[in-house]
Amino acid sequence: MVEFFKEGGWSMWLILVVGATLVGASLRFAIKPHAAKKEFLKYLSFATIAASIHGMLMDVGMVFWYCTDDQRCPDAELTRTLLQGFKESTRPGTFGGGLLVIALVLMAIGASRLA
Repeated sequence: MVEFFKEGGWSMWLILVVGATLVGASLRFAIKPHAAKKEFLKYLSFATIAASIHGMLMDVGMVFWYCTDDQRCPDAELTRTLLQGFKESTRPGTFGGGLLVIALVLMAIGASRLA
């Protein structure tokens, strides 16, 4: 998991903070649902999605930047470097998506208890 986190880059920290806040708030909503919290959870979910997409786009941009220099990335290694870079670029989306799924399940539990 540490390597997975490192591969995602610095945006993983933002996703961790926003996503952990979302999961915590969703858990609280599942335990003690209150209709007024739904709006907060909705926008925190959007923030998690935005942070994940932003992290992925930044990582893809860094891959392109890295591969534009022949010194860093010779033509013989271009394909492997691009594939490795794109693999690592999926880390923020995978991490943020996982946190979002956990939060949405907890929100569903809270919503069913609210009704």
